[in-house]
Amino acid sequence: MRQVRYFRPSHPLAQSSALTGYKGRTRRSNSTKTNAVPKVNILRQKDGFILELMAPGYKKTDFKVELDQEMLTISAKVPEIDTENKATYRHQEFQAGGFTRKFALKSPIQKEAIEANYEQGILRVNLPLVEAATPREVVIQ
Repeated sequence: MRQVRYFRPSHPLAQSSALTGYKGRTRRSNSTKTNAVPKVNILRQKDGFILELMAPGYKKTDFKVELDQEMLTISAKVPEIDTENKATYRHQEFQAGGFTRKFALKSPIQKEAIEANYEQGILRVNLPLVEAATPREVVIQ
């Protein structure tokens, strides 16, 4: 795998956000071409984050969203094309393929409440924050 993008934790944007883009990677196919890393929008809401990943042309079943400790991994895998029936291209600017994106989570997320939805080429992952414990006064008896 070849690293395409690296978002350093020391970057000023990483300091101001509770959700940091960690590494964007591509998988090499059998050819010399690499697949593009999907673009991501991260929306901050009062109760959490919404991560929007632009990935048109995939099916819901192609995606895998995993949370391991404080690392969110979004990947997609597309089945290989049958090489016997594959056309020989004179010029090719796009091809189907998989990807992997990883994001370091700086804020505590409710792991059980994470939801993902894929519509019109956009994968939306809802990452609700853990509710902060409110201080409580204890009455001494």
